[in-house]
Amino acid sequence: VNASSGTVSIVQKLFGVGAATTVTNVTVGNAPNGIAVSSDGTRAYVANSGSGTVSIIDYSYAGGTATPSVRTVTLGGQPTKVAVSADGTRAYVTNATTGTVSLISYSGGTPTVETINVGSGPREVAVSADGRRALVYGAGGSVYVIKSNPGAAATSVRVPGSYYSYTDYSYTDGFIALSADGSRGYVTDHSSKLVAIIDLTTPTPGVWSVYLTEDLSNDYPHSVATTANGARGFVVT
Repeated sequence: VNASSGTVSIVQKLFGVGAATTVTNVTVGNAPNGIAVSSDGTRAYVANSGSGTVSIIDYSYAGGTATPSVRTVTLGGQPTKVAVSADGTRAYVTNATTGTVSLISYSGGTPTVETINVGSGPREVAVSADGRRALVYGAGGSVYVIKSNPGAAATSVRVPGSYYSYTDYSYTDGFIALSADGSRGYVTDHSSKLVAIIDLTTPTPGVWSVYLTEDLSNDYPHSVATTANGARGFVVT
């Protein structure tokens, strides 16, 4: 993502002896920020904070190394971060100034948008592989679970408690994680030096707070990642 020029550079290395590396620059909106890519690399979603839009870069119908199509979805509310389902058909976008998350559904044709209310200043989002569950971190340590099932409106519920992730201080991401199966989330609490493990399988999310056993007197839990089933979390301190 090239924020100052409003472009995204797509780097592609072809296989084979002497194969060239190609760079394709695609114009998106103003001040692009977050980006997420489908697992097969054919579709990317770019949150353009300066223009209140999301650009969908789509190679699905381009074939090979052809120039992708670009679709623009207008959201407003300063979109910042984005997470996408494995197949690229669902993307969740945080809107920093409106306290909402936009769920974009796109399978070719015209994208649709559903707006989901969360707390103020949503700053980070993670999504399950099927796109039916999302974990959202908001300003002041608030965490929300979004559930979106076929044929029903998406809902959000706040996770009990507050967990002051480092994203509150840095506006960067990587401090929450959601398992691919959508059953378990992880949030690092920079302030209390713990990791919150969130159970998404119940109507009201359950939370286990795990204080790390290492001496963190001069350091704090930061980035976190989890396995596909959420059984293990890996935390950088």
